[in-house]
Amino acid sequence: MGVLVAVEVASIQVACGSRSELGASDPSVDAATAIDARADITPTDGRHETSALDASVADARQSFDAPTPPDARAGRDADAAPDDAPATDATTIPPIDASLPDATAMRCVDGGSSAPYLVSDTGEFFRFDAANGSATLLTSLVCPAGPSAPWTMAVTSDAAYVLYTDWQLYRVDLRTFACSATNYVEGQLGFPANVGVATVGTLSGDRLLVYGLGSFDGGPSGAMLASSDLSSFELDPVAPIVPNPINYPVDIKSDAYGRLFAADASGLLLSVNASTGQILGRDETGIASGGSWALLVYEEQIYLFTGARGQVHRYDIATKQASQLGNTGHTIVGAGAAPCLR
Repeated sequence: MGVLVAVEVASIQVACGSRSELGASDPSVDAATAIDARADITPTDGRHETSALDASVADARQSFDAPTPPDARAGRDADAAPDDAPATDATTIPPIDASLPDATAMRCVDGGSSAPYLVSDTGEFFRFDAANGSATLLTSLVCPAGPSAPWTMAVTSDAAYVLYTDWQLYRVDLRTFACSATNYVEGQLGFPANVGVATVGTLSGDRLLVYGLGSFDGGPSGAMLASSDLSSFELDPVAPIVPNPINYPVDIKSDAYGRLFAADASGLLLSVNASTGQILGRDETGIASGGSWALLVYEEQIYLFTGARGQVHRYDIATKQASQLGNTGHTIVGAGAAPCLR
């Protein structure tokens, strides 16, 4: 995410920064002859998990219905809170659990790609190879956004959805890199312009998930999730984020297992239930943004891109350790991979 607006939810304080304008260059770059812009980054290993999605879990992802509370355990006091009761304030939120959900992973349909992509603040569009740590420049985007610059990005197996600072969402075809405006309209549900976006897989296809500030069911204003299809882009409220985080904006990303993560400028990483908005875990990664940041969740790994030179960090949820892998040489404001496995 770019440095433009930073809001502290508790006090609604706003600070403004500067952004460079989007360059306009020829988008007709053949991926086969893409410019090699490899950063000096220590290689990392990626893993592939391939299996069918359990129908009940897929239904939950599709409908975003709240899960049924677990049955009362035998021998417990009826008035006692269960061991897995949701956290009600930040002090009771546990560290993020590294174990995968019981559900198997969403598969990419029709042989679609799950490759990760990056976008810079000047519209340069890269493919990121987590296996060998390289970032390859594919093209410079030419979207009908005037002088606006990219703010953040979400990715499916065939398209990237780039939110620019004119606060319109643009679709980039991953085969041709052609860029066109979508039907997305800013300000829906009372959200501010600088939202976070992700894609989440369902049985009926990918959906857009949006993290913004608004009032859920007439309640007090706070962080909340909304979703839409990838045609109308009409947002429906999903749930408030509970407990309400302090910092805004955040970058969000989902993975093939339906897990949703959010990262803010301070390096705080949250695990969020995409159906209920409940914060499941929080980690202080120690990776401060340095002015801009982007979150990538790819094949069970967490990557953060920060600062003017796009420093690349990998964060291990299991060990709670962060490693700096190198830099891309560009200010990365958006990152994403399709929420599926090949």
